[in-house]
Amino acid sequence: MIAVYIVCAVLLLLLVLLLFMPIVIEVRVGDDSSAKIYLFGIKLLDTKNPKKIKKEKTIKEKSKNTKPSKKENKILEFFKTKKEEKGFWQTFVIATDLIKIVLKSLKGILKKVGFENLNIGIVVATDNAVDTAIKYGAVCTAVYPLTSFVSNESNVRLKNISITADFNKTDFEIDCYFKVKIRIIVGVIGALKGYKEIKKYLKNNAPSVQKGI
Repeated sequence: MIAVYIVCAVLLLLLVLLLFMPIVIEVRVGDDSSAKIYLFGIKLLDTKNPKKIKKEKTIKEKSKNTKPSKKENKILEFFKTKKEEKGFWQTFVIATDLIKIVLKSLKGILKKVGFENLNIGIVVATDNAVDTAIKYGAVCTAVYPLTSFVSNESNVRLKNISITADFNKTDFEIDCYFKVKIRIIVGVIGALKGYKEIKKYLKNNAPSVQKGI
């Protein structure tokens, strides 16, 4: 019996130590979006290479015994709906607003986050020169304060923020990349706080997706 207690104590100690270990997170948003997580240099997650889902053994199991597939993630559903209803520009404004809310809620946690790299590249373009100029100013007004807030509230080693207006194109281009080092326990707390703010935002702005997020 004593041996069981010892094993449980060791496992608990290892779990506590693990929670304070740093993980590295890489995220890219753009035409080639992806997310990767590393622990001790070992890749734990890579959204570009998800594990293959095993096929069902029989057709009967598929039709009778399997549960209905889960609905699309409510956050993605929300932004896809907004893009269809209001277009890319308004969706960008909404996303920026949400990011601002989440970052402010994580003000204390950001102090414990180390950004090894923070790159944001945005090309503002529309089919109208005047509209492009107006939206370029709006994007700068939205993005630069956010990046400044992150820089002031956390440790950013490398930062490259580029926002340009292209009057020869008609579509927005976004390429964002960041790499952070953070302790697991801090990441978990931050994720829970951020999730809470996102859920509250969706409830206030999209009544149809209050549940299931």
